[in-house]
This record gives sequence, C-alpha cells and structure tokens, in this order.
Amino acid sequence: MRYYKQGIEEFLLGLAINLSAGAGSSDIERGINIQEKMENNLRMALERVETLSNHSISSYIRLN
Repeated sequence: MRYYKQGIEEFLLGLAINLSAGAGSSDIERGINIQEKMENNLRMALERVETLSNHSISSYIRLN
C-alpha cells in the first residue's frame, strides 16, 4: 500500500507541471500525452488503494 501512495504523490507532482505555455512544440505535445496517461494511472492507483483499504478492513473484521 505504501508504494501506491508514494506513486500517487509522484503522479500529482507530474500533473502539476504546466505544459500549456509552450503548446505546439513536439516536446510539449509529448508531455501533454504523458500527463494524460498519468491521469489514467492516477485514477487506477486511487481505485486500488480504496479497494485494498476496504478489503483490509473487512478481513480484519472477519478475524475478530
């Protein structure tokens, strides 16, 4: 779980970079595409953390 949370922080840092200033440049366009992929990966990581958190809680409740 720790690594998912660390990855989420890294995604947020990458998404905070403003790439609109140099729109039109091929490097900027590539960066925008990477950010779009990062948004998708961020959503999936958040869903996994939520799923794992819920699973961990329900497993704990069943054990006690």
